[in-house]
Amino acid sequence: QSPICPSTPVEGEPAARLYLVSVIFANGSHHIYDNDPVSKIRWDEALSTYFFLHEFDSVRYETEIFAATCTYKKA
Repeated sequence: QSPICPSTPVEGEPAARLYLVSVIFANGSHHIYDNDPVSKIRWDEALSTYFFLHEFDSVRYETEIFAATCTYKKA
């Protein structure tokens, strides 16, 4: 699985971009993560739903999501 957003410079830019990932979880809560190179989105075929995989204080979480978007600003 690849990260949601790239964590390296793209399009010949000298520096990596600032990325924001906006996630709406299945329970209705909403979180925004910035420059998070380890987060991933995983499709669970058995449950027919997507999960957001993220890490906080060395603890890994896998949470069902409703939607996610990625945006960036050039650094």
